[in-house]
Amino acid sequence: GFGMMLDGGNAVVFMKQLDFLFLGIDQIVNTFNFMRAFSPQHSFGSFTIFPIICDQGYQGPQSSANVASDFSSMANVNVFCLNGAEDAASVIQEQFVSPGFRVICTSQRLFGTQALDLKVEAKSFDNVVFKYRSGNDLTILCYNFSLRQGIELAGHLSDSGVESDLFHVNFVPEIDLSLLAESCARTGKLVLLDDSKSVVKFGDMLVAKLQSKGLKFSMLSLGRRGCTAKDYGVAEDQFVPDLKIVKNFVDVFEKAHPL
Repeated sequence: GFGMMLDGGNAVVFMKQLDFLFLGIDQIVNTFNFMRAFSPQHSFGSFTIFPIICDQGYQGPQSSANVASDFSSMANVNVFCLNGAEDAASVIQEQFVSPGFRVICTSQRLFGTQALDLKVEAKSFDNVVFKYRSGNDLTILCYNFSLRQGIELAGHLSDSGVESDLFHVNFVPEIDLSLLAESCARTGKLVLLDDSKSVVKFGDMLVAKLQSKGLKFSMLSLGRRGCTAKDYGVAEDQFVPDLKIVKNFVDVFEKAHPL
């Protein structure tokens, strides 16, 4: 794949599960670093890897890697996670055979579900940030394949009179912050959802970048940080954010910062 890309061609690899991508980590990191160091970027062809994330549970220790963001971090490459019909169409159309290398992931847990046909209200120019609903009370950022949980959370909060900006964010190191910065500055409250098993979260980096720009907001991070001992075996694999914790987070903020 890298050879074809270096020669200006287009290559695609469809992979049964993300776990197999570990076998190619030397190529992904070192070969691609070498190419970037000694070849002009404009001469590259396209190389895309499509792995499936085994996130439905009960798969065992060798079929349960849910750490797509770690590949982005190690190799400094763009990793996209397809959540809805419209964001998937945008990513495939504009990233699939564009120059360079990227990883595009799908969720096995979502294979048996109906496609999420939710209108995208706004998106960043690079297909990294997608906005699905608007509100002035809270900003919700969803990573990996947590958008459906984010929709459920936003719906429950709306029933209580709390209206949210809802985003899906892909694992891209050089992210355009404009949409997210505007939202966090306006709402003053940020909830991060991430159903991956990565210990270090991309949301941590995002918060640091936003705060380095002088933005001030309260933040609540919901997600797993790695696995417990029992999670490595044949076990359930579900991320269920605690709605009460989020509602309490919003309520406490409103009491501390009354209108």
